[in-house]
Amino acid sequence: MTGDSSKRHYAEDCMIGQRHVSATCSVTEPDIIEFAQKCDPQYYHFDAAAARASQFGGLISSGLQNVALCAEPDR
Repeated sequence: MTGDSSKRHYAEDCMIGQRHVSATCSVTEPDIIEFAQKCDPQYYHFDAAAARASQFGGLISSGLQNVALCAEPDR
């Protein structure tokens, strides 16, 4: 998205089944851990050893982090 308000997306404007493709970015394990410790402290986001024993089988990024990255303007 750009600073042009005509291109901004708001939840109330979304239609069921509508898709949005955001820009790509790379997220490192330290990025995942740092975000989780600040914003979503579930063990499978920041404790690699405990995450291996979870249903996920390893560290995963927070859904909140993914949404934040997709919503970041000018990305």
